[in-house]
Amino acid sequence: MEKTKFLRKHLLFVFLFLILGACSNEDITEFEVHGDVMFVKILVDGEPVVGTAYYAYSNKILSSCTVSPPGADENIDLAAYQTNTFLFAYEPSNGDFSSDSPNEGIYLFNAKSSDNESIEVSDEQSFSDLGFAQLDERTFDTTEDWLHLTWGEVTGADSYKVSLIDTTGVTVFSGYAIKADSPECYISTLYDVGSWTRYPVYDNTYTLRIQCNIYDSDATEEDYAYSIQEISQKDYSIVWKLN
Repeated sequence: MEKTKFLRKHLLFVFLFLILGACSNEDITEFEVHGDVMFVKILVDGEPVVGTAYYAYSNKILSSCTVSPPGADENIDLAAYQTNTFLFAYEPSNGDFSSDSPNEGIYLFNAKSSDNESIEVSDEQSFSDLGFAQLDERTFDTTEDWLHLTWGEVTGADSYKVSLIDTTGVTVFSGYAIKADSPECYISTLYDVGSWTRYPVYDNTYTLRIQCNIYDSDATEEDYAYSIQEISQKDYSIVWKLN
């Protein structure tokens, strides 16, 4: 199994305002960190397994960040996400996924800024054991030039997201969030239904991924994108049939 990635580049825009504000008012800006723990449920050889991802978002450059899981003897060390030092993360690799239920309770984030400021924040997590989206319909409409997808509602899900991944592991399409009571999606290069990094090629095989999301209970309309409590994702193979 390839290492699972949970790219969150769209969140950089959320923090751009905070970063610019910190740069212009460094001497009066209070050090702030938002900690997010996310349970990730996937299928490996047909069996469900769960891993835990950690994210620390800051309005100042971070020099370090650790997470203390509830009931654990060792801390988790986070590192800068790619080249973004305002975001520290730890995402589960193959060996981090398990059939056991993840630790529920209060996770403590201890972060330090490049100015040697320290802060402790917490994120309380519970595990809902979110089910997987079961794909019902996948229809290519050559007249409308779209792929139409439907799946059954997943109990407890707050939203869905659909993506296409090529055989090299690159996400070529990332759809917008879909409401929980509307389990369907249109994928097209002609309509504004998501973002493309490259267009699909006729008759090529892609991984179709349907992700179900549960948001933190205190998430708001402004911050729900980086207040995800739990996701489940199921992959399907699909051959692209549009030019």
